[in-house]
Amino acid sequence: MKFYLRKASFIILLLFLCVLSCSKNQKAVSKIDVFLNSIHLPVEKIANKAVIIFPIDGCSGCVQTIVELIKSNQQDPHLFLIVSTPTRKEAKLLLGESFNSKNLYIDLGLKARLNGIITYYPLISYIENGRIISQEINGSNAKSELLHLQSKLASWRCE
Repeated sequence: MKFYLRKASFIILLLFLCVLSCSKNQKAVSKIDVFLNSIHLPVEKIANKAVIIFPIDGCSGCVQTIVELIKSNQQDPHLFLIVSTPTRKEAKLLLGESFNSKNLYIDLGLKARLNGIITYYPLISYIENGRIISQEINGSNAKSELLHLQSKLASWRCE
């Protein structure tokens, strides 16, 4: 009898954790949706696009990896960049004076960070099956996530 009670308690705990994690994910997605709408980039406009949001003062290795990707895909219409920084000068120093892209938004108000969308790490978001999918980029997943992003960009170019 104790075994069944313990098993039932374990199953209830698992269900509770699943519900809790799903609701947190929904809150994060809705924060991103609200933020993108606030900068006049509604979800409909990012179909077949990747949106990279990163703090200029975040994980230096992660940010540098993202900057290299951005510079090599500067004119790609499927890549939208949001740099969260207190000054435009910092963005220019990091990206370079010659960086010019119509798909760049400089978040001078640090809205992405203040609203909890990003923390210390960059975030890549894109639409998949009608939903916003977001993945934080950190030291352990940077290579695999950037390879995944590059394959998405390549497939979008072929469409």
